[in-house]
Amino acid sequence: MHVQGKVGACQSACIGKGASVLPFHRWNPYHEPRIHSHETSQSQNPMSTYIVLINFTQQGLQNVHESPHRAAAFKTAAKKIGVKVRDIFWTLGAFDGVLVFEAENDKAATSATLALSSLGNVHTQTLRTFNAAEFADIVKKSPKL
Repeated sequence: MHVQGKVGACQSACIGKGASVLPFHRWNPYHEPRIHSHETSQSQNPMSTYIVLINFTQQGLQNVHESPHRAAAFKTAAKKIGVKVRDIFWTLGAFDGVLVFEAENDKAATSATLALSSLGNVHTQTLRTFNAAEFADIVKKSPKL
């Protein structure tokens, strides 16, 4: 596993294997390096991504002007329990907002969304996501009926 944007040993080792060191992307708001791999590491415990669909309650609508402050407070509190908030969006349409975060497991994700909902400002629906590799593995293990 190698960090993109870093030149040196990784570049020398990977270029010889047909890989490349990719630059940081300007759109990355956290300025975090992107990772690529030409080796599979079973020792890593990647975090799962969750999407939370949010609707304001009546209380949340009455205090909607406080919503950005509440979002920042949630982000800070979530970080303390190991949940990394990637994005928070306020939306038009069937849902008032969408939250995207990463957590080590379903328990941490549930803890974060329960804390958010317990304030009475929003109702949430949490979706556990799977990337292409995870889904391919799930399908591979599914029994054929």
